[in-house]
Amino acid sequence: MTNIRQSSTHHCFVCGIDNPHGLQINFSSDGEGLVTAEKVFPEEFQGYPGIVHGGVISAVLDEAAGRATVKRARPEIVLVTGKLSVRFRKPVRINKRILIEGRFVSQTGRVFQTKSWLKDEAGEILAEAEVTLVQPGSELVDSIEPTDDQWVDWIENGG
Repeated sequence: MTNIRQSSTHHCFVCGIDNPHGLQINFSSDGEGLVTAEKVFPEEFQGYPGIVHGGVISAVLDEAAGRATVKRARPEIVLVTGKLSVRFRKPVRINKRILIEGRFVSQTGRVFQTKSWLKDEAGEILAEAEVTLVQPGSELVDSIEPTDDQWVDWIENGG
C-alpha cells in the first residue's frame, strides 16, 4: 500500500503546522481514498479529566473525512462540511496513542460522502463519523484569501 504524506496548512486547528494552539496532525494517504494519522492528545485538549473533549474529537473526524476526498477534489477545490454525524463509542483518553482514519465513500456532483474513525492501538473504534462534504458556490470560494492559509507542501511542491 502506498503511503503519501498529505499537505498541511499554516493555521488550521487540526493540521496547521504553525498553529501553536492546534493539534498539528500530519495525515497520509494510500492514494485510493483512505487517509491515516496518529495522535497522542495532551491534557490541553481534555473535557472531563483524562478524556479528550468531544468537540476536538469531532473536529479530527471532520478533517480526516475531508482529507479522504483529496484524490477526487484537489486541495485547491474548497469543500465545506454539510453534515457531520458523530457516534462516540468509548472515551478517547489523553496521553494515549490514537489512530485516525478517513475513507472516501462516494461522490454525486458536488456532494461527497465520507466516513472516519478514531481507534485505540488495539484497533477498537472509539468514535466514528459519517460526513457529507459539499463544494460551495463561487460566493464563498471567492471570499477565501488563499495567501492567508495555503496548503504548504501542495504549493511548495507544485501540486
